[in-house]
Amino acid sequence: MRIKQRFVFVFLICGLSSMAPSMSNVAEYPSLQLEKLRSGEAYQPMKLEEFNRLLQQFKSFSAATSQGFESKFYQPQFIAADKAVQIYLSEQALGWGQIAFNQKGQQNLFIQAPHRFFDQYTGHIVDSWWQSGKLGWVFMNSVNRYLGKNLADTLDSDFSSAEPNPLVAVSTGYLASHNNGLIIQVHGFNSEKRSSVFGKKADFIISHGQKGLIKPTTISNNLKQCLNNKLNALSYIFPNEVNELGATKSQTSRALAQRYQHYIHIEISDSMRYRLMNNPEDNQLMLDCILQLTSQE
Repeated sequence: MRIKQRFVFVFLICGLSSMAPSMSNVAEYPSLQLEKLRSGEAYQPMKLEEFNRLLQQFKSFSAATSQGFESKFYQPQFIAADKAVQIYLSEQALGWGQIAFNQKGQQNLFIQAPHRFFDQYTGHIVDSWWQSGKLGWVFMNSVNRYLGKNLADTLDSDFSSAEPNPLVAVSTGYLASHNNGLIIQVHGFNSEKRSSVFGKKADFIISHGQKGLIKPTTISNNLKQCLNNKLNALSYIFPNEVNELGATKSQTSRALAQRYQHYIHIEISDSMRYRLMNNPEDNQLMLDCILQLTSQE
């Protein structure tokens, strides 16, 4: 397969059939799932100039949402008439993800699922949280992380490793306007591929993306205890209790290293993701544990 102008074209699923925004007189929480086929989806690597521009644009948007998100990189999918709910999808040729804002949700919480197509069910789990109306900010990818992995002219569409990338731009811009903000990334892992005893039996692995922490922070420890108590789960904190899946090489972790207490990376086992996907009550319990964190910084 040949690539022209460093674009990769695939078939993806798109939840809203048109890039034109829907309008509503009341705040609603449309699904963020990408469900209808949209042909010609692509990914374009981000330039440093574009990264800096998006960072400033998102910083301005997150500080004054009533003005809307003014960026040539993203188009509105849904805008409530009162602008209390806004959803944006990146230009089709870019593949830079999807952003959702809810004025009535927790503004100091930014939930991210950057691997929703590859990490099975993570997109559905986060989407159900979004539709509860309790989240203030959500980011999810719009192309598969391994889109260009096996192509001759390889492109890195993985927001964990691509540099620079839009996920880091919006994360940095968000914390620049929310001093007490908390970013939580939701990922998935295969228990059978883990090498340690704790890694194999873990339901959740929690990390701030830093290897040199002497002890868990209050936030990570409280999250661990809440998940264990409410879900009867086995949760471990990296690197103190398990030395796998700590996200230390993640571009987001590196960019936010000086503010690691405002960033939590959660890895969820395949069996736990299946449980959350199929048990709404358990999924709500996990969300409750997360919502409690914004008052514990």
